[in-house]
Amino acid sequence: MNIIPDPLQVLLLWKMIFSDYEPTFSDMKPNIEKPRRDQLKNAGLIDYVKKKKPNGRTANYVILTDNAWDWAVQNLDAKVSDTSPQAGPVLQDVLSKLNVYLCNQNISLYEVLRPAGENSTELAANSVVPETIKPEKIHDFEQQIRDAYFEVTGGQTRIQVRLAEIRQLLTEISRKAIDEKLHELKKQEKILLFPLENPQEITKEDESAALFDSGRINHIIIIED
Repeated sequence: MNIIPDPLQVLLLWKMIFSDYEPTFSDMKPNIEKPRRDQLKNAGLIDYVKKKKPNGRTANYVILTDNAWDWAVQNLDAKVSDTSPQAGPVLQDVLSKLNVYLCNQNISLYEVLRPAGENSTELAANSVVPETIKPEKIHDFEQQIRDAYFEVTGGQTRIQVRLAEIRQLLTEISRKAIDEKLHELKKQEKILLFPLENPQEITKEDESAALFDSGRINHIIIIED
């Protein structure tokens, strides 16, 4: 790569990476002039392809290259434009994906921002480390999950229920314990788990409550009997 992307070019790259964004030339936001857009192409970070739009017409689209992912790994601290109105939505997408990852891995944000060993003595003296796992007051997690499900469905089976609704009713059980039980019930074929297919239906609560299983992010639970 023979250029160092400027802050607006960096913002476009992050938007394409974190928002699965593949714009046409005319729809691209942030709007980067052709010479600077071509800089990214000549550097091997983006490419241009012709594809059909939803209306059937053909247009030039901007897509990421494999080199862009390599660049991203090495440049997470690259300066991003703080004047473009696109910066806020991109940050929101980054935080949403971070939230899903932390929840699925049972990692607290505190652990990321304050890794073990970093000013540990000072933190111990001046800070209260947040509790990441609640003491378990309920041991029959399967029955509690079923009770929560039937509370939402009014006692009916084979109805799609958002995991977010289940978690809201089980705040006395730790995230880790619920996730472990859901994985177990799935393996025992006692429940079904599905993702929400329409991205427009996925709320922040759905993203936070999602469960990674069998290679996909699931938002829905179904109990068949």
